Amino acid sequence: MSASTKRFYSLIGSIALLVGAVIIYSSMLLPLFNNVQNLRGEVSGNQSLLQQLTAINQNVNKLQSQYQNMGQLQQTISSILPPQDDVPTIINQIQGLASANNIQLSSISFQYLPINYPPAGSLIKGVGTVAINLQCSGTYQSLINFLNSLSNNIQIFDLSSLSVSAAAGTQPGTTATKGQTAAPVLSYSLTINTYYQSSATSTPSNQ
Repeated sequence: MSASTKRFYSLIGSIALLVGAVIIYSSMLLPLFNNVQNLRGEVSGNQSLLQQLTAINQNVNKLQSQYQNMGQLQQTISSILPPQDDVPTIINQIQGLASANNIQLSSISFQYLPINYPPAGSLIKGVGTVAINLQCSGTYQSLINFLNSLSNNIQIFDLSSLSVSAAAGTQPGTTATKGQTAAPVLSYSLTINTYYQSSATSTPSNQ
């Protein structure tokens, strides 16, 4: 075989190898490359989606925290200004504070005052007032302690009126020490106002 013929076959073989490589690249490597590119796009998209979901989750957590704080605030407001005139609760509070401060209750009565309504069209509820009339007795210091306890109570109690009269004897459980005079027991007539949220937002004539 001549040298030129060998070179010809060698050239043909090289061309065949090149064509084979192109075919292999086209049929195997190119789809694999495309798959890798697609996977990269999917990963990028998933990362973007993850970031969006993370941001949404953070916003949801913030909203939950805000709603929890609003719930606590509403509970506190309801303790200060009850949503209704809960007379049994009022009686329990008055009796508890009086007992804790050595005030002897002889009578308690209630009077409902006109509701203070907001301006027409307002969504704010009206505020009702309950006047609590007390007849009680105790030393002057016991009365001061009782009034201080009322003013520090979470539910609002405002002293509206107070009258004092003398009463004979000493306060039960209090004795005078030798050489000293026992604190006198006094009789008191008090009117205390407490408040509640009315269910209406306007006067009946405006409803």
